[in-house]
Amino acid sequence: MTSTRPTRGRHSYLDLVQLFPVRPLRNEADHAAAVKVAVRLSGREAPALSRDESDYLSALLRMIDDFESLDQKVARAEISGVDALRFLMGETSLGISDVGRIIGSQSAASEILSGRRDLSKTHIRKLADHFRLSAALFLR
Repeated sequence: MTSTRPTRGRHSYLDLVQLFPVRPLRNEADHAAAVKVAVRLSGREAPALSRDESDYLSALLRMIDDFESLDQKVARAEISGVDALRFLMGETSLGISDVGRIIGSQSAASEILSGRRDLSKTHIRKLADHFRLSAALFLR
């Protein structure tokens, strides 16, 4: 992501997007940068936020909330790596063929989900990247 200093003076929505694009948060660094921007905008004193700034802040807060909700749902569950994968598949409407595309093998996906094969380090890395979560989730 780009600079995280959009809060001195009034800004148009597009100015804010250019400074910090509104797109899915993919990792903890994106999350931290988004929180920093949101805090700066929401912590501003007079003058109040313009409509563009308020709209941008609302979108940014929604992205932060989405990232934190999924991360917390998965983190609270005491489940195996395969159970975590099954949970994430349900939350994101992925099928076995989708998982196969993510890890690079349809047959491996089927074997993993049926319990005949363990997740490899490569599978774990690909799944963690895809879901934008810590690889530790799949190591349980």
